[in-house]
Amino acid sequence: MKIKPPGSPGSTGIDKIASVDHREPASGAAGVGAALNAGDLESVVQALEAGTIQGPEAVDRIIELAVSRAEAAGVNASGIAELRSNLLDFIENDPYLKSLVSRLGE
Repeated sequence: MKIKPPGSPGSTGIDKIASVDHREPASGAAGVGAALNAGDLESVVQALEAGTIQGPEAVDRIIELAVSRAEAAGVNASGIAELRSNLLDFIENDPYLKSLVSRLGE
């Protein structure tokens, strides 16, 4: 099978995927990622190290940082609910993330 250049007659959807520029993040992902800036995270880390919060509360605060940034970026209510739900689901059901959370504050 000969692979044709993207956009040429007879090219497949795979050709279009291969030609996507992956250097720039999607705007939604960039907006949510910006929630985790150094100052916000530093305050969570300091509280965790000082013993004023425990691991689960630190995780809740980090999730809320991401949610508040998504809200500020204009994500609608259903998108916010889905973001929160997905983050909680990942933490609960991913064995690696779950083990990291369980060790926070040790």
